[in-house]
Amino acid sequence: MQAPIHVFKIKYQQSRHKHQQFLSLRLHTFPVNLMAYIPPHMRRSKDVRRASPIPEILQPRFQRNMNLRASTSHKNKCGNIVYADPAISKWFAVGLDDDGQFPPHIHLKSLPLKNVERKNGEKPLVLVNSVVTEEDSKLERTCSTSPWEIIAENIQQELFFSFDMLRNEMDDQGSEKIKPTLVARLGKFLFHGSHSMALESVNKTQVDEDILRQLKRSMYTNIPSSFMEIIVDGVVPVIGVDFEGEKDVYVVKLSDNTRPDATISCKCSVMGNKKLLLYKAGSVELNPVRQMVIDVSCLDRNLDLRVMLCTKKILTTLTEDEKNSISDLINSAVLDSDMKGGLRWPLGKASSGGRYSIIGAWHTVTKAYKSSSFRLKVRDADRFDFKSGDGEAAREIYLKLKRIVSEIQASSFIGLQTFPVNLMAYIPPHMRRSEDVRKASPIPETLQPQFQRKINLRASTSHKNKCGKIVYADHAISKWFAVGLDDDGQFPPNIHLEPTSLKHVELESGEKTLVLVNSVVSEEDGKLERNCYKSPWEIIAENVHQELVSSFEILRKEMDDQGSEKVKPALVARLGKIHFRGSHSVGLESVNKIQVEEAILRKLRRSFYTDIPSSHVENIIDGIVPLIGVDFEGEKDVFLVKLSDTTRPDATIACKCRVMENKKLLFYKAGFVELNPVRQMVIDVSCLDKNLDLRVALCTKKILTTLTDEEKSSISDLINSAVLDSHMKGGIRWPLGASSGGRYSVIGTWHTVTKIYKSSSFRLKVRDADRFDFKSGSGEAAREIVLKLNRIVSEIQASSFIWFYFSLCIFRKDILSDFLLLELGAESDSISKMLEDNLRLIWDEFLL
Repeated sequence: MQAPIHVFKIKYQQSRHKHQQFLSLRLHTFPVNLMAYIPPHMRRSKDVRRASPIPEILQPRFQRNMNLRASTSHKNKCGNIVYADPAISKWFAVGLDDDGQFPPHIHLKSLPLKNVERKNGEKPLVLVNSVVTEEDSKLERTCSTSPWEIIAENIQQELFFSFDMLRNEMDDQGSEKIKPTLVARLGKFLFHGSHSMALESVNKTQVDEDILRQLKRSMYTNIPSSFMEIIVDGVVPVIGVDFEGEKDVYVVKLSDNTRPDATISCKCSVMGNKKLLLYKAGSVELNPVRQMVIDVSCLDRNLDLRVMLCTKKILTTLTEDEKNSISDLINSAVLDSDMKGGLRWPLGKASSGGRYSIIGAWHTVTKAYKSSSFRLKVRDADRFDFKSGDGEAAREIYLKLKRIVSEIQASSFIGLQTFPVNLMAYIPPHMRRSEDVRKASPIPETLQPQFQRKINLRASTSHKNKCGKIVYADHAISKWFAVGLDDDGQFPPNIHLEPTSLKHVELESGEKTLVLVNSVVSEEDGKLERNCYKSPWEIIAENVHQELVSSFEILRKEMDDQGSEKVKPALVARLGKIHFRGSHSVGLESVNKIQVEEAILRKLRRSFYTDIPSSHVENIIDGIVPLIGVDFEGEKDVFLVKLSDTTRPDATIACKCRVMENKKLLFYKAGFVELNPVRQMVIDVSCLDKNLDLRVALCTKKILTTLTDEEKSSISDLINSAVLDSHMKGGIRWPLGASSGGRYSVIGTWHTVTKIYKSSSFRLKVRDADRFDFKSGSGEAAREIVLKLNRIVSEIQASSFIWFYFSLCIFRKDILSDFLLLELGAESDSISKMLEDNLRLIWDEFLL
């Protein structure tokens, strides 16, 4: 049951920027002596509002302990919420008056919730603001410290302390790998009666903080549908997040008589036969353990905030008997949309051999949106507890703050105390008070040198593909810079930004993109540029070389441990045009298009458009190819079929095919079933004295070499049922219902005709591509030019072997180690020279 709408009334404002909408945040400060708070029911004085149970001389000692819950030692009570030993639990309010008291327009109100009333026998209380006006909002913004800065300062101390306690547990993972998660949840705090304070004795008009602290507290996370629509339709397009996908998941919760205090959670997906299947490897885990819970009552808001650090233990070494017992329970589940939780079990089938028993079921449908800092999840959840017989349906919003966790974990390698102490004071650019987007920096000035290297690393996506989208590796390097700047490192006056129309981009984002344009490109300009101290290809080579070596160093372990999926690296140079798009911190309408500033461009989102004008493609084939000493290798007409796999929900399988005489598709050759490329490094270069830009990218592919006969047969059936159709985008269609075979489904098609030219250093590919995405329903045709820099990859791989051998004998004082040291330096110089030579050729001959 949803809460009455008057409790969750949302104030929705139009932004000053055209076409942008967001929820204005208005919070206040809270008392600085919060940490010295003593629960009133422990005080010796009869005045619960003023007494303290601890002598004044001892109070400093106790300040830290006040935030620690009683030792629960991971006690789960089989299905209940689990807290660590010791966990940090803290509550405070923002929006108090200057004296640290609740303002007179804040009062408590009873909220009718059937499941809560049935459990506790009384209606809970919620804090309600009876006066929320625009005037209040303006007054709040005159405060010296913003509410989010105040909240961040209070969370930071507790977060670091929690991670410090976690370190030993995370180092000693054993068979149960520990996975920490930091989440921010939206909802409303419910206050319940406790053994020291009954709800009927609480003054609901004059709210007292000390009284609230004596009440029990829970968070009601069911969000009104109207607010969900505002988030999805109004906020998401503005804050610079990408749609990641939708997941339909069932969670089966089990008790285990060998772990009486634990609950096992199994994430499952539905197969074509309407049976459940474990979602993926690592989908069997223990219930989350709460390490830190910070609750914030936002008095000038109709929703409250919970920031929570949790850990999960993934069960990685289950025995065959354990796997079979759990699988039997999951396989016997029956989908039933009329049941709470969406599942039921036949009579007597809800337990397995006495050891495992079903104690709960969840059905969740989640839309996920991703940025480099967090994941936003909008979820419809239907839950049922078999033990209590209670169920509830809820619409929920939460954010997983992944980058903060990654940064703290990275700092743990050198000691948690060395982590920048004010990282948590980061303020999202769209929330900063400065109106000058050129001056507002997301990183404190004192920390900018430390972050220069880190800002080139994407947030950890761990090869997440989201089924069809671009994939970046863990700690992939992403970098952009411009060549052709003036002596002061600024954009010359002849460089400006110009809107350009791309239909598929406008369809997705609702706005035209911007491209850099040189209004005066002449031969004289070219000569001036070449009189610089360093040539442009030297500058590019120096920047690419450093990142390339670093990326290959990260790749070595993965390439050594190939297993059944052989890792194949490729270094490519692409020609195209960099398009700049609005982001959460800078809208395109606010960008000065005449006076271009690098700091502004870095805040915009960036994409690379690879469609090359036909005149330039013909010039490459007819004019450049005969001059640069490459041999024609052949022409390939290839169809690429992209498949989703229910057993690899985060991956896309790509199948290269050719057309047989009977107009049917056939695998191109053995080894052409592979996972989508993973980007390890992407270097984008805006070439200001050219009309095309350059992208240098290091990618890896995993070739699936050990498919079972059943897997091969399922994939072949899908490919054989394809029908060639030149009128369709992507060149292929499927008969109705034939594009899905239960486990595999078609999600995209490409048709490419590629002319290939070969030299000793690289392969030049001139490609006509026709692509179609089944999920978005969009397609595009493009003429593309790509150079595969094969020799550089071969040299780096060879030098990696030398480096490995050198590392084994580096402590030996003999000729061999000295020789290897010299060889390593020679290999590095050789790679740098090859890179420079290739980039000079691209600059002089291929860039228009």
